[in-house]
Amino acid sequence: MPTAVIVSRIWQLGRQHVTPYTPEQNGIVERFFRSLKEECVWQYNFRNVTEACVAITGWIDWYNSERPHQALGYRSPSQFRALQPKLVA
Repeated sequence: MPTAVIVSRIWQLGRQHVTPYTPEQNGIVERFFRSLKEECVWQYNFRNVTEACVAITGWIDWYNSERPHQALGYRSPSQFRALQPKLVA
């Protein structure tokens, strides 16, 4: 089974086609994948898919909680959420 199929099943990813050469349709995703490749995937020489999945899952967790983001004023998502007023329903 191809690696892409295994990874797609693990993270339940689907394929979505966009118009070629139109970064406005997928610029945010392209930037995320660039960060993923530069900060995680290219830093390791994975021996198998399982090893890659563990490292990538850890990186995504870190990215979504602790990594500083420019769009959040170089705060991590956790820090940014802590500054938001509490919403009362």
